[in-house]
Amino acid sequence: MLPILEIRQLAVAFDNKKILKKIDANFYPHQITAIIGPSGCGKSTFLKSLNRLIEDERGVSLSGQIHLDGEDTFTLSPEEVRRRIGMVFQSPTPFPLSIYDNMAYPLRYHGHGAKKNKKSLDSIIRNKLEDVGLFEEVKDNLAMNATLLSGGQQQRLCIARALTVEPEILLLDEPCSSLDVKNTQNIEMMLRTLCQQYSIIIVTHNLFQARRISHQTLFMLDGEIIEAGSTKDLFENPRDSRTAEYISGIYG
Repeated sequence: MLPILEIRQLAVAFDNKKILKKIDANFYPHQITAIIGPSGCGKSTFLKSLNRLIEDERGVSLSGQIHLDGEDTFTLSPEEVRRRIGMVFQSPTPFPLSIYDNMAYPLRYHGHGAKKNKKSLDSIIRNKLEDVGLFEEVKDNLAMNATLLSGGQQQRLCIARALTVEPEILLLDEPCSSLDVKNTQNIEMMLRTLCQQYSIIIVTHNLFQARRISHQTLFMLDGEIIEAGSTKDLFENPRDSRTAEYISGIYG
């Protein structure tokens, strides 16, 4: 299987302090990849580098190659990269707008909304809300301010919003860290279904979650990928002693 996303010698520094150190990695179509590692090891920085959000931060320098479907992402506009590689953050970030306008916003921002009539917009919004299991819960309240939704609903709305422009890859930075068990289960079930349509990369501090839902796992430490492979192999037969120590709970 050919990778959908290839990372070669990716390095990131802030004011000359190295955060990521020449990372190589491959991500594959229709798979969930979990990125694990202790706090401060560079997981979130790595995720934000993949869709070039990191470039918006002050004092950053970045080098290396990122290829999406064989195409060098640094030859594309940041907006195009972020359309094709969507991202959802740790804390739900609904806009202070109606549920409907939250969903329509990416389409309008990327120029799709202007080309589609309301019927087409309605259909896209309904389909994506259904994909995350939210439509039945909100269908009679689409005009309600999205910030009034529960935390779990807000996170599913943010995922649905990211999917409206049909990205190839969905990045998730600890999307369940502030959710209870039931909402975490809902998100995990949803991700297992969504990976049939999208490639998903999730940063998680929850090792049990990584084992439950991912096909591939990357273990990061001090800005480097120490080990990468199938989730089963990495957890059951880690090749590096540092991986074994981390998954056994010795540190991190």
